[in-house]
Amino acid sequence: MSVEATHGYPEASFEAEEAMANLYRGIKLGTGANQVLLNAANSTMGIGVNQVTASSGGPVTVQVAGFTLAYCSGGWTKGDKLTAGSAGVLATTTTAAHLVCAIAMETVSDTEYGEVYLVSPALRYDSF
Repeated sequence: MSVEATHGYPEASFEAEEAMANLYRGIKLGTGANQVLLNAANSTMGIGVNQVTASSGGPVTVQVAGFTLAYCSGGWTKGDKLTAGSAGVLATTTTAAHLVCAIAMETVSDTEYGEVYLVSPALRYDSF
């Protein structure tokens, strides 16, 4: 893994353990060395958001801190706490045991991209 700052925010290079056909999805560590997967569970620790698409086994750049775009599921309101959902989408949560991976920086509708601030490391909703 290599880490570099792009637009002032750190990004890391990994190998995609599975295909990542869509941009700006929640990412978690994979099972192999230097591999990552889409984060599809609100109880799984996320590490960031993919900045490129990738085929399985291909290189993928993951933003690991700061502000980025993310794909919205269900709509967000500015200030909402966000957790991972199906296929790496980010969704609002108010459930104590969910891991919050980002804060919504703007209000967006379902299936839109919105600016978020990454929470690293992810924290339980009830720890805010």
